[in-house]
Amino acid sequence: MKIDNATASFAEVGDYTVTYKDPENIILSWRDIDNIVDDLCKQIKDKGYTMVIGLARGGVTPAVMISHKLGIKYDSVVWQTRDGGLQENGRLNNIINREQKVLIVDDICDSGLTLTQVKANHPNTDVAVLTTKIDTKLVDYAVKEYYNDSRWVIFPWE
Repeated sequence: MKIDNATASFAEVGDYTVTYKDPENIILSWRDIDNIVDDLCKQIKDKGYTMVIGLARGGVTPAVMISHKLGIKYDSVVWQTRDGGLQENGRLNNIINREQKVLIVDDICDSGLTLTQVKANHPNTDVAVLTTKIDTKLVDYAVKEYYNDSRWVIFPWE
């Protein structure tokens, strides 16, 4: 498989591709994502969340998966710090004000900028990410930690 000038090899186990090897990237498979989401759901299932909000773009897919697995309502808001800087803070305010307990979901906490902005506006909301590259108090739930790892994390929906 070819990904942005990097060749990735993979090992087959049963019907699933479970291991990608690429020295320049961390490449997560759909099976990896499903396992990470399952682990997140175990952490949050009894916390009383009434809505899961996916931060578009990267948080949409895992938020929908969590919503389906736990039977919690879903919505999304755009919160970009990189591609144009569009942030739907008013929309996020409206959702948080009408729901009892909201969980904000993103795919990764890399530099922490997105979650710093979200938490500055909504300090009492909880945040779940699939992966984090920094040790931070911004994230309440995370499964995969790649602290001080300079490789790029590639998700299967990218």
